[in-house]
Amino acid sequence: MIKSILLYKKQLLLLAIRFIGIISLFLSFKLINLISDEVTFGVFSIIVVFSQIGSLVGSFGIPVLTMKMLCSFPPEKRISNINNILISKGFSGVVTNTFFVCVLLLSLYAFFPSMFISGFGWMEIGSVVLSTLFMSLINFNSQILRSDNKTLSYQWLNGNLPYLIFSILLVCCYFLKLSNNWIFLLYVISYLITCLYSFIICLKLEVSFKYSFSIAYYADILKKAFDFFSTQFIQQAFNWVTLLITAYLISEIDTGGINIIVKYISLTSLFLLVTNAYKGPEYTYLFAEGEIKKLNQSISSNTRFIVLCSTPLIIIMMIFPSFFLGLFSIKYVHLSNVFLVMLIGTLVNTFCGSVGMLMQMTQQQTRFRNIMFIALLLHIILSFILSKGYGVLGLGVSLAIVMIYWNIHSSIILQRKHGVISYFKF
Repeated sequence: MIKSILLYKKQLLLLAIRFIGIISLFLSFKLINLISDEVTFGVFSIIVVFSQIGSLVGSFGIPVLTMKMLCSFPPEKRISNINNILISKGFSGVVTNTFFVCVLLLSLYAFFPSMFISGFGWMEIGSVVLSTLFMSLINFNSQILRSDNKTLSYQWLNGNLPYLIFSILLVCCYFLKLSNNWIFLLYVISYLITCLYSFIICLKLEVSFKYSFSIAYYADILKKAFDFFSTQFIQQAFNWVTLLITAYLISEIDTGGINIIVKYISLTSLFLLVTNAYKGPEYTYLFAEGEIKKLNQSISSNTRFIVLCSTPLIIIMMIFPSFFLGLFSIKYVHLSNVFLVMLIGTLVNTFCGSVGMLMQMTQQQTRFRNIMFIALLLHIILSFILSKGYGVLGLGVSLAIVMIYWNIHSSIILQRKHGVISYFKF
């Protein structure tokens, strides 16, 4: 294990950045409960969900499409005059689409306010709209940096820096004893600062951002990016569905608790996420060159690194689920069994390695999207059925089942179709 860790110095640096982001995230959760209460944290959790959905629809897979197109060039040619034209077209698509999404969100709240949970007002929907805009732009800029192998900057922008800033602002809010309304405002400010920072980094690399709208090109880029959007949307929708069903059918307090469980699971996936961020462009290039043997060698060593580092953390959480939930509030301890069940699905996800990313980087994005869509439908159906008899535990069981299904199914397809082995080999 020590030898494996020493071989991945850059991954460890990325891991450190991601770890700072996770700690900042958990700190912000604790501070919200201290500044206000568990109900406010539940409302905040849904604001984050709506913002993430809005951002993903606004981006519509365009950032990943642009990154993948840039990665088809050798590293030294990815940011150039001709590719700045490509970047500007992607940028224009993201801005146009996000504008439509923000208008739609405001219109839905103005005419159909009952669609949103109790506790939602104009301040909350305003926070969602502004966060959606800033998240979309950050997402696009971070993928540009990723294509140019600026993985450290990509990692900071990809959710870590916003929550670091947010947690610092919440500490100030706590000591100054500001009202609950400041929580949502500070959340927006943290994403605004991060968004400005992302543009500063890109401009230093001489990336050109020029907005130009063409209906023909707009329709074309949405068509090309649809597979990436749908896959991204479906992957994240599992957690969104779980949180939204909890919020609408159970309680705001349990919504906050499930949100914390989801973030703990993100912590266990730290090594997987870091490896994907660092190795994604390399995997894409090797597959495009037909170097399947080299690709499998790289995947094998990286999957070993993921499993050896992630499994101990998962096992510790399985042994002490009540302790980890109790760190945030005693009101979340009753969710220990839910936590345990969801960790079982996470363990399978870990042993299957970077299967999701590999499916998208080996021209199997459409098939992967279909697998994930089936899994999402299954999760929605099982969630409604199981939650009636088992409450929030039924949601956890449903999520674990579909996580196991899509990981194993995708791993089998990769091996049969391309001879690519994503999973851990004993």
